[in-house]
Amino acid sequence: MTLRVKETSRKESGMNPTTDGDHWALGDAHENGGKYAEATAYKKALEINPGNDQAYCDLGLVLQEQGDLTAAVAAYKKALEINPRNCQVYVALGAAYREGRKFVQAEAALKKALDINSGDEDVDENANAWLVVVYRDWGKLAKTVAASKKVLEINPRNKQAYEGMLWAYMRGFGDWSQPRRWLEDAVKRTTAPPEQLFDALSTVYTEMGDTKLAKYYCDKAEALRLREYNPSVARSYHRLKEILERRGVKLVCVQYPLRNIAPLRKIFQGREAGIVFVDNEKIFKDAVKKSSIQVYFMDMFAGDFGHCTDKGNALLAGNIADVLLREVFGK
Repeated sequence: MTLRVKETSRKESGMNPTTDGDHWALGDAHENGGKYAEATAYKKALEINPGNDQAYCDLGLVLQEQGDLTAAVAAYKKALEINPRNCQVYVALGAAYREGRKFVQAEAALKKALDINSGDEDVDENANAWLVVVYRDWGKLAKTVAASKKVLEINPRNKQAYEGMLWAYMRGFGDWSQPRRWLEDAVKRTTAPPEQLFDALSTVYTEMGDTKLAKYYCDKAEALRLREYNPSVARSYHRLKEILERRGVKLVCVQYPLRNIAPLRKIFQGREAGIVFVDNEKIFKDAVKKSSIQVYFMDMFAGDFGHCTDKGNALLAGNIADVLLREVFGK
């Protein structure tokens, strides 16, 4: 989950590097360009103005991205010494504590952000979404559901809400009719429901044994994927195909468990010759129907599938191996 703190950034060009604001903007530009090692410009900004709480916050984000959680936490705490009512810093601090698996401190920081927030709905959504992650990693089922429901009420498109909710109910938290009701309500409250919301409902109805509605929502999600496949993913696939063709290597494309192969094939429409496609939809649907989703998945982070259990990984690997033996090696 990406940590959101700043909504906008200033441009690097045309700056006079004599004020802390200019160095802050330079660091901001480096950070947004992925040049984390160069974002030490924040430190220069703080040399000029040690009272810049937002520069400390942004420096903390950079340090966290570099994996230095101790230094990141120290930067966030310094920002809060300067401005103890900067709720965005508390969100960042909570995310850092969660990454270090300090769940008590993470919960306290995120709750503090909610306590001092003065009506900013983005802060409410972001803090509660991080609480979903904290409670999930902590193993707190009831708290995960409560935080997920809160996020869903704020933003019915928030993927973290579906993930946390499904995770808890997969572990036997309660009656699946509850997430069904909340997710159906979320569909009604948004004019363009995302595919993950339909995927989540498909999972819920699968667990409730309603195959008709499970298929209905699965089809709606697949229709969106067919229409709106990520352009950058498509470009990467085409580039990969070109590289492999020059080297005489066959491209093998593997679809996610439970998902239809059609959206993946659509990327190569008209250029499918020589590509091996591995379809994992039917084999996983048949397996889940015979047992349950929990047997094959540890979570449902994508709405309709998640990280596999050992049994799920074995099924996936076995199906890929069978296709390779048949399509590539002719056995």
